[in-house]
Amino acid sequence: MSEGRQVQYGHFLAALLSALAILAIIPLSGGKTMANYSAGQIFTTTRDEAPGYSRQRIDFSDPHFTFTTLVPEAMTVWTGNGTGGSDDPVALIYEPEERDRFIIEVRRIEFPAFAEAQVAGYGFLGKLGYNRILQDKENSNAAFGHLAGAVAEGNGNYSRMARLATVTRGNAVLFIYAAFDYADYPEFEDVLARFMGAIEMEEPGTPMEALREFRAAGGERVLVPADWALHEEEVSDAGRTDFDLSLGDQEYPNLTATIRPISLEEGRKLGVGMIEQFTKQVEENPKVAFAGEAEMQIYKSESGEPTGYSYARGWDADTGAHLVSEFMIQENADADSISIVGLNSFDVRRSIETFDDEAKDIIFKSWVTGVSANAVLRISLGLGNEYLKNELDIRTLGH
Repeated sequence: MSEGRQVQYGHFLAALLSALAILAIIPLSGGKTMANYSAGQIFTTTRDEAPGYSRQRIDFSDPHFTFTTLVPEAMTVWTGNGTGGSDDPVALIYEPEERDRFIIEVRRIEFPAFAEAQVAGYGFLGKLGYNRILQDKENSNAAFGHLAGAVAEGNGNYSRMARLATVTRGNAVLFIYAAFDYADYPEFEDVLARFMGAIEMEEPGTPMEALREFRAAGGERVLVPADWALHEEEVSDAGRTDFDLSLGDQEYPNLTATIRPISLEEGRKLGVGMIEQFTKQVEENPKVAFAGEAEMQIYKSESGEPTGYSYARGWDADTGAHLVSEFMIQENADADSISIVGLNSFDVRRSIETFDDEAKDIIFKSWVTGVSANAVLRISLGLGNEYLKNELDIRTLGH
């Protein structure tokens, strides 16, 4: 792979893991009467130990989730048994007199299959009702994510804000989360900069063990989440592979992959045909309807040559479910071929507040596992397995 293409795919990776191909979540900005915070201020981090701080161990009796970080000496650290559910904190860090205004929660959530760190963070904040979400691309990778969220009210002002760090261990993710009034952020900025920035996991983790390798007919080595069922279609022509992925008996999420030894332009034409078929199926089905217009993007190398195309569109079922379908057409890293990866999934970003807690949790976990599997497939094919392996190394970020 050329250096220019590697740089281009680095930007593509950040865009992909943002999971914003459709119904884009707008980055944080100031409301009409509330303070403006720059991205640099929002994601301020430091590992420097200041007076009044000490490095403390947040211990869950499980080295894969135990970590140390800088904690103000005035704050209390409470830890549970380390196996809480989606809404049960396994640790709380707070100052008793300020507990109603500011508290850092640590949650450990199990997923039915591999969950990528930043995707899990987007889903977590979306589930909690944050409608403005921002990602720190420079200091995140597939193993560790820095994110922030805010609640934008109808009058244009922001009411609540959150900072979030996520750590994936494969099928389980650690969420380190603090929520507070938007206007109060400057007061808590230093605590969060040190707590989030100085996180050091006791063990590096082995998230790659949640993936397995599949060898396609053309020699492409494809990583897929181990807990997804893979069904390969019979294809007579040499070098051609079609397969789909499903998760247990669930209808959604599901993924499809088409690999062909053809040029990107030929792949684009093949992908257009697939999208036209998908559009026809939705338009002719009285039980579903499109929600909004399609989002399309062209990815280019530094020289301006196309290297990939994406398409995404939301749709609704008459049951009240909100779904999204995404397609990516791209050149492959391992062979002279292209791949078309498609995802159909519930969408955690639309009207999540209208569902009860049980339904929210199902939608959240479905979306995270679906988008994470989509990310694994697309990056494994487009960038190669070594690239993905490096992205899943938390130590490269110093955590």
